[in-house]
Amino acid sequence: MFNAYPAIFFHEQDGGYSAVFPDLNHLATCDDTLQETMEMAEDALRGYLYVEKIDGHEIPAPTPLDLVDIHCEDDPEDDYADEDRFVKLIIVDVEEYVRTHFHAKSRPI
Repeated sequence: MFNAYPAIFFHEQDGGYSAVFPDLNHLATCDDTLQETMEMAEDALRGYLYVEKIDGHEIPAPTPLDLVDIHCEDDPEDDYADEDRFVKLIIVDVEEYVRTHFHAKSRPI
């Protein structure tokens, strides 16, 4: 089963990139390149959803992409231009992630 959540991507002032999932307790990740950050965002989302599901926590519904406030993660100390950030829907298959990365005795989701 696929899950999809919006992530806000930032081009950091030091040259790297960060991604934040505002719907998921501000789950965040970063890396040196945009491609690596997108891959890290997928991995972070899969892991987060897996842990939340096996722990029995309610997972919030994703905010529709067009309703994500691109400034919701802003820090008053940062000075990012709008062209340094964007929102992207990250789609993951948590069940496939579990089959691939955990042995057969892992708790089902």
